[in-house]
Amino acid sequence: HHGFGRAIVATADDFGHTGSPPSHPEILERLAADFIADDWAVKRLLRRLVTTRTFRAAAAASPEAHATDPDNRLLSHARPRRLEAEAIRDAMLAVSGELDETMGGPGIDLHATGKTEGAGPTGPLDGARRRSLYLRSRRNSFDPFLEVCDLPKPSTTRGVRDATTSPTQALALLNAPFVHEQAAKWGARVAAEEGDHAARVRRMLRAGLAREPDAAEIAALVAGRAAAAAAGAPAEGYADVAHAIFCLREFIHVD
Repeated sequence: HHGFGRAIVATADDFGHTGSPPSHPEILERLAADFIADDWAVKRLLRRLVTTRTFRAAAAASPEAHATDPDNRLLSHARPRRLEAEAIRDAMLAVSGELDETMGGPGIDLHATGKTEGAGPTGPLDGARRRSLYLRSRRNSFDPFLEVCDLPKPSTTRGVRDATTSPTQALALLNAPFVHEQAAKWGARVAAEEGDHAARVRRMLRAGLAREPDAAEIAALVAGRAAAAAAGAPAEGYADVAHAIFCLREFIHVD
């Protein structure tokens, strides 16, 4: 489910008679047998899955796949999907150079907003730079940025999360204080690096999109940086570039 975007049993929280039948029963049996033989080693199972040809397949579907399996139930090609809410936040911390990769430790109180004030102690806007895993969650207090990106309510069990596309998500990427803060920190770090504007923007695109950008993309963002820098400090121009990258579909989707 987490590796391919769809489980062999699509109803991941219902393996009973009211759930969906497995799409690949023979593979399910083989994976279960291998899992037992490997002494229940989850990492070995995941390694076996992500090194398959199916996992490495491209997202483009063939005409035959469109005709015979339009929902891609049989995984003939990759399933484009949006990152989960926590992964979007963590990715912003990672590319901005702010992510604290320390494992374990106490939870971090949520930063108080109009929606969360009065629900307990308030924490820093960046969550002390910790992964979203360590943000405390209360029944009546949620991180508004994570919530708009479909973080489930902790009061209910969800086997498969919602993955919506809504105007409020685009508005959150444009306006959320956390997003602006991380864009500013990324921009300040890039402004202090060596190289000309094009080289810096190229590195930002490679970090944010995990691919080599083309000349037109670099030129557009260099021009945007120049316009923003003309109205303020040089770092502000790179902060605008960082913010633009955060808002790209490629940044929050896996193809």
